[in-house]
Amino acid sequence: MKKIFVLIAAVLGLISCKNTNSPDITATKFLNSMYAMDYETAKSISTKNTWNIINILAQKTKHITAEEKSELIGRLKVTITETVPESDSTVLVYYTTD
Repeated sequence: MKKIFVLIAAVLGLISCKNTNSPDITATKFLNSMYAMDYETAKSISTKNTWNIINILAQKTKHITAEEKSELIGRLKVTITETVPESDSTVLVYYTTD
């Protein structure tokens, strides 16, 4: 069964003045980079408020080999199901994973 999660886009810095990507595209990129344990990419599209969490995850997963990462990544697919604007700087992004 698919689980639906809510992602608060403002916290992740998904909208910026110079960003031409939609919240859907940016959220997908962020989520895929997090699931792939590509924390530098995740940091590049998030805010400093999110970096502490990303740093903790990076520390906790540093022992995972490239082969193990590859095996995990191959099984995951992120699908954005809905985006809902909450304010000028916040968008809720609903997604599922397969």
